[in-house]
Amino acid sequence: KGVVASMFGWYRAPAFVDTVYILAGLAALIALIAALGALGFGAGLDVFPIGEDNNWIDMLRRASGAVAARLLWAIDNRNPLSPWWYIAARKIILGSDAGLLALRYGIAGVLAICSYSVVVTVAGPKARAFALGLAMLIVVWMANRYTEQIIWNFQGALAASLLSVASYAHFVAGRRQRYLLYAVSIVAWFVAFATYTIQCGAVLAIGYLAFRHTPVTQSSALRSIVARARIAFFDTVPYFLLFGLFLLIWQTTMGWGVAESLSLQFSLAGLLGSI
Repeated sequence: KGVVASMFGWYRAPAFVDTVYILAGLAALIALIAALGALGFGAGLDVFPIGEDNNWIDMLRRASGAVAARLLWAIDNRNPLSPWWYIAARKIILGSDAGLLALRYGIAGVLAICSYSVVVTVAGPKARAFALGLAMLIVVWMANRYTEQIIWNFQGALAASLLSVASYAHFVAGRRQRYLLYAVSIVAWFVAFATYTIQCGAVLAIGYLAFRHTPVTQSSALRSIVARARIAFFDTVPYFLLFGLFLLIWQTTMGWGVAESLSLQFSLAGLLGSI
């Protein structure tokens, strides 16, 4: 009886209920698009690959596994994990013209759930309504200026970045006792920026959470600030070390022409330009 009651309570948990709402919203959107297509309107799910989608399909048809990944690296020395998303989804992509579209819709659902998770974890249960509204907005508003579907794995990288922040927030909320969550946060962050390097900024959010939400007991405000800063520093060091090692490996393996144009030499002007 206890197990049944526990399972029933889990099914009634707000996070589970909201996840069902999010997935139901995605299913309703897909059904609406399919219905509009069946009625002859300018919408539908019969979307064939165009633009850069065909480059990926060509690489998947020419080779498999690591060979396909090296085909991308030969023409674009960035984002080393990016081709492995395509390799993992090879059967879906090559099995149907709408395979990439299906992946884009699926990742939209994952991104919505990760966004919901990070908002609720950081802001607390009081932000549930906002988190659910944000997730629904992500599910519905997938339209943008890109006619190709190549952004699907970049959206997956963003989902991994949000998962990294949410896992660390859970770690802090649990009084820093569940170190598995800390490890998940580091690994998810690596997957995010190794797939799409622009996602490296999540470490700033983690540093903020470490500084703001970690409980400390100090007699003065200054000592409290120093203690929080020390915790934030040591918690973010593994992230920065991992990113530094990635940059060294990246510089070692990229082609000569690209390596010269993407120097690791720091400059204040470059930093301000990036910001």
